[in-house]
Amino acid sequence: MPICAYPAAPTTDLETVLGRLHGSQLPEWAEYDGEFDPGEGREAFDRYVERYRTSTEAERRSFFPGSTYALHELRLGGDGGPRLDCKPSRYFTSLATSEDLDEELMAALAEDPVRPVPLERLDRRRWLHDRVGDPVVDGRHHSAAVSHGTVVMLTAGGGTYDVLLPHRSQHVATHSHFNHIAPLRHLRTPDGGALPARDGILGGAKLLPGVGRGDRRRRRTRAPPGSWARRIRSENRKYCA
Repeated sequence: MPICAYPAAPTTDLETVLGRLHGSQLPEWAEYDGEFDPGEGREAFDRYVERYRTSTEAERRSFFPGSTYALHELRLGGDGGPRLDCKPSRYFTSLATSEDLDEELMAALAEDPVRPVPLERLDRRRWLHDRVGDPVVDGRHHSAAVSHGTVVMLTAGGGTYDVLLPHRSQHVATHSHFNHIAPLRHLRTPDGGALPARDGILGGAKLLPGVGRGDRRRRRTRAPPGSWARRIRSENRKYCA
């Protein structure tokens, strides 16, 4: 699937991508914003809502409308590297307006994986491009949940590296059984409605710089309590324990 990456500033400070938080109210779990695709996007969202309503308690442990930070705007060109502005959103909205567009693209590629697919064949992607000049940097008319990830690399000799790519679970909503980097998690807002007053949120893993093996002193630098860097490290320890 397509990947677009922007280099971060040369620093080990995970919060260099901090941007502004737009809005403080978390949408209701079955709320669908009027700026989103009213056709197939709305139909997909309603299917996710109905699936959740009819799910058992056990099924809801792996499929639920959790809170997310969604892309508002990716600001490029500054001296300090990219800055990611976000807005509070929900997982089902991200599924219906962003992740589901991958399925449309993969279906079009199935006939000939090496042949370029014109935008005219991708109805849902074309709907978004008709309203937003560049959906990679402009978060209007869709909800793109922000996540963080960690690439685990192992020395393989001869100056080469192997990358650890475990299989995704069969129980996830999208891309089950695909290889992926891990740990990989969505950044979640505090549940309960209004968000605490603060100026920034943290961007996704593609914007985070790597830390070299020899840089042990900086790797042990302690992040401030309550910071997003501390939260990410806490999430990573859950997976690596």
